[in-house]
Amino acid sequence: MTTSLRWTGFLATLVIVVVLPIYAFTESNQQEQMLDEYRLTAVMSATDMYAENCTVCHGSSGEGIGANPPLNDDAVQMMSENDLFKVISRGRDNTLMAAWAVDEGGVFSTSQVNDLVTLIQAVNWEYVEARVTELGLIPPQVVEMEVSDEMLDALVVLPDGEALSSGLLIYAENCAACHGSNAAGSVIAPALDSVKLRTTPREDLEQIVSSGSPGTLMAGWQNMLSPEQISSVLDLIYRWPEIVQTGIDFPESHVLQISPSPEVIADDLRLGGAHPVHDTLRDLGQQHQPSHGDCQDQCGPDVLPG
Repeated sequence: MTTSLRWTGFLATLVIVVVLPIYAFTESNQQEQMLDEYRLTAVMSATDMYAENCTVCHGSSGEGIGANPPLNDDAVQMMSENDLFKVISRGRDNTLMAAWAVDEGGVFSTSQVNDLVTLIQAVNWEYVEARVTELGLIPPQVVEMEVSDEMLDALVVLPDGEALSSGLLIYAENCAACHGSNAAGSVIAPALDSVKLRTTPREDLEQIVSSGSPGTLMAGWQNMLSPEQISSVLDLIYRWPEIVQTGIDFPESHVLQISPSPEVIADDLRLGGAHPVHDTLRDLGQQHQPSHGDCQDQCGPDVLPG
């Protein structure tokens, strides 16, 4: 073997031993950087979707509200991407979690659901809370309704009073948080004490209560309430004026002025576009909101955990 060939072999070995590990290390860093950039883009894209559609149930910082579970929990964040995708897309039986994917009747595309999955697994929840505050979308305080013995006694003496009493207890436990303890509605749900609503065919309301309205905050209740329980709640709604005339003192809920007509329910209002709830909440916030891009550079916590 000639000297030149020996040097060629030596240099080739040197490249393999020294240069390739350096290249592999650099490539690994580039891939990690690209992954971080992807996560950052996905989280920033999903944060506003979360603020507009999810905070009323899961809270400004993913802490969970009422019976709705926290999302800032380690157990949730460690769920597989596939499992989280299915829950967001299809909803969850026996819970208030409605289906949100377009294919399931919701408002989110596949890429948007993927972005929400990334948000849950990778976001700094302090950043989400700051963004929700900037958008003026802090969720309202949950209404808790207590049913007294006096209220039940007043209902029992009415025709079909047992069914009305049962309906009131079910309403207080499951419906008042959104629709108000006096059925006058709230910032997140329409009034049920409505003349137009009471003229809606019963089968239409049964369908909405049973199956919900995908892409809205109205989940289906058919897996949590029996047909008889749903029927008793509808009896209560249709006979609400008669019940009020008995002198029952329903606690008043503070209601912001949004459109509380039955069309909000019957027309399957979607939260993905212009929405009176969002407009009202924003009106209560700051008059000038920084842009999303400005906020990540100038306002509050980092988007991703440190």
